[in-house]
Amino acid sequence: DEAERLESLLGTDGTRELRAWIETWPFVAVAPSAGIAMMHAAPHAPIGSARDLERLSLTGESEDPNDLDGRSTMIALLWARTTSSDRARAFLRALDDRLTVAVYGHDVAHRGYAIDREPLLCVSTSFGCHDGDKLYLSWDLSMKAESARHVAEVGLLPLYPEAAPVHRV
Repeated sequence: DEAERLESLLGTDGTRELRAWIETWPFVAVAPSAGIAMMHAAPHAPIGSARDLERLSLTGESEDPNDLDGRSTMIALLWARTTSSDRARAFLRALDDRLTVAVYGHDVAHRGYAIDREPLLCVSTSFGCHDGDKLYLSWDLSMKAESARHVAEVGLLPLYPEAAPVHRV
């Protein structure tokens, strides 16, 4: 698989250094004053606080092989395609009461973004999208996000402005 190939190219020391670096990455980036949390996948993981995320290992290795809660949280953080509004809001509240929008990018959204329901905003720069449909979020962190729709309307910009959109209106 891709990970094994990369590790074989990096060698033992390079792999160790890469894993140490990856361990420093956050699972979620939060901007409480803006009301925005950004993550890889939809905020489906059942968490009680940020500490639940801080105790997880990005390498997938755990001191306790029976830590099924930790593993299911990790799986949800990396693979959840969507979630209910209630579960998304519970995730946001567990991190900070001021968070109102969850921005993630795990899925292909052919029009560049998708809002299945509030507070979920999926922004796609996936290889599965045409360059002209790919978007990115540019947000003034002093401005409060009112909703996923508000963030999409105000903050999404073309990643490749010179490329013609195919699905994006």
